[in-house]
Amino acid sequence: RRHGVLTMMDNTWASPLGFQPLAHGVDFSVEAATKFFGGHSDVLMGSISMNNAEHYAVLRETQSILGQQVSPEDCFLVLRGLETLELRVRAQSAATLDIARWLQAQPQVARMLYPPLEGDAGHALWKRDFKTNGCLFSMVLQPAPEAAFSGFFDTLRHFSIGASWGGVHSLAAYYPAPLQAGRVFPATDQPIVRLSIGLESPDILKADLGAALKAYSAMAR
Repeated sequence: RRHGVLTMMDNTWASPLGFQPLAHGVDFSVEAATKFFGGHSDVLMGSISMNNAEHYAVLRETQSILGQQVSPEDCFLVLRGLETLELRVRAQSAATLDIARWLQAQPQVARMLYPPLEGDAGHALWKRDFKTNGCLFSMVLQPAPEAAFSGFFDTLRHFSIGASWGGVHSLAAYYPAPLQAGRVFPATDQPIVRLSIGLESPDILKADLGAALKAYSAMAR
């Protein structure tokens, strides 16, 4: 701010229940309302929040000029989701940490990418500023042929394959090694499996992941 630089933060992972960017001096807070706010994977919407009235006026006029509108039905779906936001975030947050800790102890898992875990490189920053665990994390499995990843995903029964997250149903997504190599600041050069934890029983999800990891091991030999 001393140099007139505006800051923007995507706060979707934490939601306002886990972190409030504007209270920490960020100028613009962006949320993918498609995810936690909507909560049921049936709407496509986003939000931008700010405290500065002049910035709001510019964005509001730009929205009008570009013709970016939101339907009443989409607004209804997000408002419906907000009514259960705290209950869902708290439940998914607790289940996600539980499952992540369990996965960390599995021999097929080489590395977890999840700041709420004590051993994560970003844990101190997460612990300092955040109040929830989110519902999304990634993991790097022990090196294996591509066929092993196919076996992992083919075995899953309670995780749907999908790129979104934050809904009531658990999702799994795959990001191969070449995709990591193309990133500007890659966290790893290995393939990544990303999981979004929904509202299913954590025990059911662990059993599902356990079977998938066994299939992975069988095809990694």
